[in-house]
Formats: sequence, C-alpha cells, structure tokens
Amino acid sequence: MTTQQIEKLRAVIKQLLILKKNPNANEIVRINSALDNYFQNSYPMPYLNINDLYLDELTPTHLIDDIDNIVSTLEGMMANDPKASECGQILDVIEEGRSVFNADYETKQKYVSKVFYSYNSQIKFDKSIEEVAKRSILYKTDIDFAFGDIKCEIDDVVIQGIIVKLQRYVELILQDNGVVKKQSSSPHVVINNSPTMSAVASVENSIEIDISVMIEQARKQIEDEGLSDAQSKEINDKLTEIQNIAQSNESRGKRWQKAKNILKWVAEQGITVAGILLPILGQTIK
Repeated sequence: MTTQQIEKLRAVIKQLLILKKNPNANEIVRINSALDNYFQNSYPMPYLNINDLYLDELTPTHLIDDIDNIVSTLEGMMANDPKASECGQILDVIEEGRSVFNADYETKQKYVSKVFYSYNSQIKFDKSIEEVAKRSILYKTDIDFAFGDIKCEIDDVVIQGIIVKLQRYVELILQDNGVVKKQSSSPHVVINNSPTMSAVASVENSIEIDISVMIEQARKQIEDEGLSDAQSKEINDKLTEIQNIAQSNESRGKRWQKAKNILKWVAEQGITVAGILLPILGQTIK
C-alpha cells in the first residue's frame, strides 16, 4: 500500500463518518464506486442495502448500516497491511504538526518534543531540535534561570522541516520489503494470494473446500505465533464463526452482516490477528 492509498483510506473514512450525520444514498453510491475505481481488485466490495432495496424502501438506518459496512471494510484493509497502521500513526503526527502552524511557543515546543522522543532513534534530527525537545524535561526554575525574560520562538519553517522528515520516513517504511518478505513466507498468505485460489473460489462448491484448507492453515499458524492460550482460543473461535458463515446457505447480505462484526473485531486486534483472519474473511463474503 502506498502513502497515497493510506491517505485516501483515512480521508474517505473521515468523509463517511461526517456523512453518517446526514446519510444520502446517492453520496454513498458515489463514494463506494470511487473506492472501487481507485483500489480496483484491492477493494473487497461490501454488501450494501442500496444495491438490494428500492430507493423508496431505504431508511436512514439502512444508509447508516451501509456507511458502517464501507468504513469497516476500509479499516480492515488498513489492518491487513502491516505497514499501514504504523504509517497511519505517523500521518496523524504530521497532521498534528500542520495544526500548530502560527501557534504559540509552548504548543510548538510540545510538538517538537513529542516528535523527537518518539522518532529520534529512526530519524536524524538537528541538534537545535534536540535542544528544544529537552526543554520539556527541565524544571521551571531551570528555564527561568537559563532564559530569564528572553522571548522564545519556534519558526513555522522548523515545524515544516520536521514534517518533511516524517514524510520521508513514511516513504522509507513503505519501500522496505523486509516485512513483506517475512509475511510472504507464511503459509496462509501464500494460499490466499494464489491466482489458482481466486479462480477456484468463483465456483460455489469449491469455496467451502478452499475455506476449509485456509482455516486449517490458519489454525497451524496460530500455534506458530506463540500467542497466549486465551488469545489463541479467541482467534480459533472466530475461525469457527467464519467457517460457519462460509458454509451457510444464507444470502450474501446476511453473510456480510455476520462477517461485519468479525471484521470490526479483527480491526481492533492488530497486525498478527489481521494477517491470519482477514484473507479468509475476505474469501468468505465474496
């Protein structure tokens, strides 16, 4: 996933959360179509009421459910990328930096300190940035003694320079293939990314077989991850739920409603759990 794609996901999620206050069917269709065009095969098209019901049958509740379905899908896409979560946190810090332009010294100083102590082991900052950051751990009397009545200022150019360093760091994270190579060696990723799997999954009778194979591989991976007994049991329980959904004869809409709750849970668990469950979940609701 690229920086632009991560920023797109974050921006659309914010847009959808605003839209929930006054949901509009046409706007939901437009956003969903735009996501499909932008991400193409990478966007697991969610179930939407607006695709199954006539316009006069749609209620605000239906529209809000559709918005939640799209948001859950986008959050799942973020959780499924081991680098997207880390980059998302940095993008939050970048956004915070833009908000302190023209702010007072204390606000800027706190921001500089936050960035320095969060990323100084990964990013090389100028000595002047380090000095500004260190003032956060001085006692007030030390500041008074050192600076007296001198007026301290931090120019916006300094903040912009920090933002540029953070942006470059995000690009470095996304360009580093270390995590990707490590993931690609795991059994469940190899199975899920197989072109043969995508072709076979189009045949209904084969889906259950493929899902069973993927779930079996996932259970083995859980054992290899060294997770706690409690967490392993919880993930295995979710796998059983997914398998039941996949084997159900219910409509895609009903299966999606059940899968959505699992998707929300996965998005809160972190990279390891997302890497195990999301590929299977995505296959289940196709």
